[in-house]
Amino acid sequence: PEEYGDLDIFDQDVYMAVNALVQMRGGMPVDGKIPFTIYEIVQILGLSTNGKNYAKVRRSILRIAKTLIDAENAFYSRETLSYESEHFIIWRVHFEANADKYGRASERHTLRFDELLVRSHRAGHIKPLDVNFYLSLERTHAKSLYRRIDQRRGDELVWSVRLQVLKELLGM
Repeated sequence: PEEYGDLDIFDQDVYMAVNALVQMRGGMPVDGKIPFTIYEIVQILGLSTNGKNYAKVRRSILRIAKTLIDAENAFYSRETLSYESEHFIIWRVHFEANADKYGRASERHTLRFDELLVRSHRAGHIKPLDVNFYLSLERTHAKSLYRRIDQRRGDELVWSVRLQVLKELLGM
């Protein structure tokens, strides 16, 4: 989205933190709604709890919410024996902040994942990753490579790809 810029590695980190919340809450709900606070995401990311980090996480959530995904021929339909395309957003977000009786701000936000992602989560097509390990990786390419390898290897211990293909997959 123009007003928020392109997705970057921090947005991937926030996405991973939200998915960690999904797992902490017992998996993807049928309606795709996940209640959350910015504080929870900041904690999962291991950031200090200050206004700068809260604002950074909030901007990231909005940037992700405003990103349109064009998945051309990415989904195979067993019913029609064909590949299908989908165009979707990852989630919608509702922010709500209130003051308690002592004048302190309290927040109750909600993310609602797109129906396609809800179905994919519930069907096991979106594999939960080890968020702590992912966040411990310091390099952008290491994080991207970990996500790619873990997804592609499935239940196997080994996955291989030609170097040229790997270069393209990682955007190098």
